[in-house]
Amino acid sequence: MPRLQISPEHILAFALCNGSAVAAVITLVNRDSKPVAFKLKTTSPSSYFVEPSKGVLAGGTALVRVTLQRLLSESQLDKDKFLVQSTALPPGQLRLTAELFDRSENPDIHAHKLRVRVVS
Repeated sequence: MPRLQISPEHILAFALCNGSAVAAVITLVNRDSKPVAFKLKTTSPSSYFVEPSKGVLAGGTALVRVTLQRLLSESQLDKDKFLVQSTALPPGQLRLTAELFDRSENPDIHAHKLRVRVVS
């Protein structure tokens, strides 16, 4: 079972307002009793500003704001994707390390994909 509940579940929708996109929000909820590390990646890093792009969720909820930096054609944006990775932190560790998201070091990484869509 995934450690994080991720909303939206499948589609990250950006609403157009006067020809420009507004930010979208991804909600992460820790379902585990232990702290969970998360990291977001995208297929188009120069097109989006993600804050926070990684962190530790000891409990409760985190809101991740995704802002479209530059508006390309809607058909181009429809090809973009986000990957939310999560893993439990080892006991006593409360900070991120590079090894946490390295599959050769940590095989217990959950990956969740979100597709991008533009809505009117």
